[in-house]
Amino acid sequence: CGGILTVPPGGIVTSPNYPYDYFNDATCEWTITVPEGSIVRLTFDSFDLESGYDYLTI
Repeated sequence: CGGILTVPPGGIVTSPNYPYDYFNDATCEWTITVPEGSIVRLTFDSFDLESGYDYLTI
């Protein structure tokens, strides 16, 4: 899970198995790359964390 992402403008990134639960002990780390001078905007339409286990770092 994770890796280097080159997403086209307006592209969508989802977690594994979305919209269903992801696998236990999943560690996902993405590196988002865009052309120089571009802007990255992160919008979360659906977000659910299990307290004490899940987290998001940006």
